[in-house]
Amino acid sequence: LKGYRSELRGEHETALAYYMAALKFNPASSEIRAELAFLYIKQGDTSKAEQLLKEAIEINPTNRDALFLLAGTYSAQGKLSIAKTLYEKCIALNPEDTEAYLYLGSLYVAEKRYKDALAIYEKILVYDSDNIIALYYTARLSAEAKDYKKANVYYNKVLALKPNFEPALLDLGTINEIEGNFEKAIEYYQYVISIDPTNKKARSRIAAIFIKQKEYDKAILEFEE
Repeated sequence: LKGYRSELRGEHETALAYYMAALKFNPASSEIRAELAFLYIKQGDTSKAEQLLKEAIEINPTNRDALFLLAGTYSAQGKLSIAKTLYEKCIALNPEDTEAYLYLGSLYVAEKRYKDALAIYEKILVYDSDNIIALYYTARLSAEAKDYKKANVYYNKVLALKPNFEPALLDLGTINEIEGNFEKAIEYYQYVISIDPTNKKARSRIAAIFIKQKEYDKAILEFEE
């Protein structure tokens, strides 16, 4: 407890000393090793963290926190296949482990395995239909697969929960551009600008549409802004 309180205060060396003392009195503890590993990760010492996490999992193969943290360290090192296996173990322990699903999905996205990523996000929505991150990535990956009808449905679900969610608004603008609905696309981009007048992406997209329409003066004004 003293270690945890020190960690909250940012006193990492003191926290390490307390955790090490706790481990000395309870050398078979998988949980203390996971706490220590998390602290080492905060300090950037991933090699010590990795060793402790492996020990923690060897002692208790169902230690979800240790599995999750070790997956994160492997992911950061680019060892994606090992990371995926560990996230899958977290999900096997709890089929509703949203955090593990989200990270697993992000690894599939990194590998451009969009179908697999989409399946992951859809699994979250089975038990958590209002999860905004899962809704957004389901929409985005559907758009990536050129299923714009499905993408629109999910983007609108995102906006029903969070009307000012800029990434969804920008993506809807892009979809409308692709489909040739330039007026609607501009509406979405202008709404983003009304929320955030400094949004360069929205202004540059409007300018690009004006160029397509040969309205060069309007395009120049947007670029100048």
